[in-house]
Amino acid sequence: MAFQVDAQLCFDTAKRFVEQAGALIVAAFYEAKNVQRKGVVDLVTDTDKASEELLVSGLRAAFPDHQFLAEEAFSATGGSAASFTDQPTWIIDPVDGTTNFVHRYPFVAVSCALAVNREIVLGIVFNPIMREMFTAIRGQGAFLNGEPIKINRVDELPDALVGTNIGHPRYSQFIEFCLGNVRNLLQDKVQSIRSSGSAACDMCSVACGRLDCYYEVGIWPWDIAAGKIIAEEAGATVLNLDGTSLVTPNREVLVGHEPLIRKIATYILPKPPLDLK
Repeated sequence: MAFQVDAQLCFDTAKRFVEQAGALIVAAFYEAKNVQRKGVVDLVTDTDKASEELLVSGLRAAFPDHQFLAEEAFSATGGSAASFTDQPTWIIDPVDGTTNFVHRYPFVAVSCALAVNREIVLGIVFNPIMREMFTAIRGQGAFLNGEPIKINRVDELPDALVGTNIGHPRYSQFIEFCLGNVRNLLQDKVQSIRSSGSAACDMCSVACGRLDCYYEVGIWPWDIAAGKIIAEEAGATVLNLDGTSLVTPNREVLVGHEPLIRKIATYILPKPPLDLK
């Protein structure tokens, strides 16, 4: 059964709640925070929980037949694998870059996407600290604060500014994977590498041309779902690290101008398991 939604109505409704969630982040950004740990270095704050509650409750009231995949609710269940069905499903990260938020490092975003029939149809990434809202509806282009954006069409490694992050896993195999990839790319002369600590922000940095490529392993669907459609609508290709097309957001991503990222993919080491501690 194919599901249908009014994408514009869904977008307008989500945008209103995303702006409200952003206001919660701004209000708490410079204040002392109640920080809890989901893992050794995986943090959650009261603002994460309040933002998610605002988004989920507001969208559920507006669209009672829709499903939800939201970070904190998922984490609270102890889940290890995220999945969703063909039904309209909101994929939400209430504070992408929680560690940044705790340290008052301004790469922090609310990320909200809607998937229908397992395809992302709209996405919003809002960094309220930098006052930047990235948006996209499938087939209508990508925007930053209402202005159209496009990727850089960089083809060659020496011209490329590459983004990546080292996520929460701290076992040696994962650390060697992350550092080995950086070493490979630097030795073969990418222009430089950046790490913001927010997958959603990095996806949007590719979309607006600040970064030429971004890759990461260990992220979750809510980290990249909204950024995926924004980057695609800005002209980017989104792949798995092995070079296959990334259709449904999962735990890895490689995004940028296709000729460039297919070259980048050849330097990425074999992916380590993500279920080790």
